[in-house]
Amino acid sequence: MPPTGILLVEPDTGTARALAACAEETFPGCSVLHAPGAESVERTDLRDITLALVADHPPACDAARVAHDIGERRPGLPIVAMMEEPAPERVAALLSQGVADIGPRLPDACPSVGFMMRKALAVSRLQRDAYRLHAGLTRSLAELVQRNRELAETADRLEQMASTDPLTRLNNRWWLKQRLDATFAVAARYGSDLSCMMIDLDGFKAVNDTHGHQHGDRVLSLTGELIAQQIRASDAAARYGGDEFIVLMPRTSADTAVALAQRLLRAFDATVRPVAEADEPCSMSIGIACLSISRPGAAETLIRHADLALYAAKRAGPGEIRICGPDGDSAQDVRAYAA
Repeated sequence: MPPTGILLVEPDTGTARALAACAEETFPGCSVLHAPGAESVERTDLRDITLALVADHPPACDAARVAHDIGERRPGLPIVAMMEEPAPERVAALLSQGVADIGPRLPDACPSVGFMMRKALAVSRLQRDAYRLHAGLTRSLAELVQRNRELAETADRLEQMASTDPLTRLNNRWWLKQRLDATFAVAARYGSDLSCMMIDLDGFKAVNDTHGHQHGDRVLSLTGELIAQQIRASDAAARYGGDEFIVLMPRTSADTAVALAQRLLRAFDATVRPVAEADEPCSMSIGIACLSISRPGAAETLIRHADLALYAAKRAGPGEIRICGPDGDSAQDVRAYAA
């Protein structure tokens, strides 16, 4: 059954409105009780609350403190925390207070947050069922093992849904942030190369203006499918936002990254561009950053270098590829790296 009452703890009024709308969309008919911070939660009656959605934004709102208070008063109440950046020490603090899941604290993250709320309730419900089975000894051990297996499968499935962009079926930006940090750390530790490709669709606005947003969504969906087909098993692709995409390529040098970018351009022109049928041609621009060339000192800098190269590619004209140079502030033609 859907929750009858959701406690939303969020200090920012605008974000709170967006998350409340997300909760009501996810669970029609539920009531959302808004509390701006930990002190107001301490004064809140939790008897009719079946799920808590808590922002971690200290000092205005310390989700670990809120989770501790809720755990003392309503043990077992499922709690989903939201963070802008998944800092390891904050994640550990939240998990130690019994938080069921941690998602992105973004006004436009409704799909991910909605999936996580459903996941938290599913996990809580299955856990309660498991406890009843064990306490009453009314069912066999085999049934209990099966329920636990279902719990794990449900959690895995919802975890996958929460990290996936529903339109393109690529990974989403929240997933990319976590994968990027881990991939960059491995490359830096072992001295291996790492390339990052940022892709933008030229003329995409004209597609929406000419045929409407449903047709534009189809172009984005086809682009996501194309990227997934063209990249290697070791690569990771994500929708970065709007009509922008990112491909992470571990242990990949500049010439290999350029070859993949050229292959993507040819495939896009052959398969997606004819579908777009806009007043102006729809094409790809691609920017590449390579760890061994621009020497970024952090994962975020690698993204910035790829973005700089993308900007240069778009200025050079539609369907162009550029790579960030050794200084990290300029972009180069890729012909020197082409096979």
